[in-house]
Amino acid sequence: MEEKQEQKEYHKWLMQICPICGKEFACNKTHHVYMERVGRKRLYYCSYSCFKLRLYLKK
Repeated sequence: MEEKQEQKEYHKWLMQICPICGKEFACNKTHHVYMERVGRKRLYYCSYSCFKLRLYLKK
C-alpha cells in the first residue's frame, strides 16, 4: 500500500500545469526546454506555442 502512495506522490511531483492553457503535463525538469524564470520561480510550459504566447500576453 505504501509503494502505491509513494508512486502517486512521485508522479504528482513530475506533473506541472501550464500557466497559459492550464493543461496538466508530465515535465522532466532536467531536460525541459520550455521554461522561464520569474525571479526565483521557474515556469514550465507544455508546448512551444504556449511558450511563444507568453510574450504576447505580457504586452
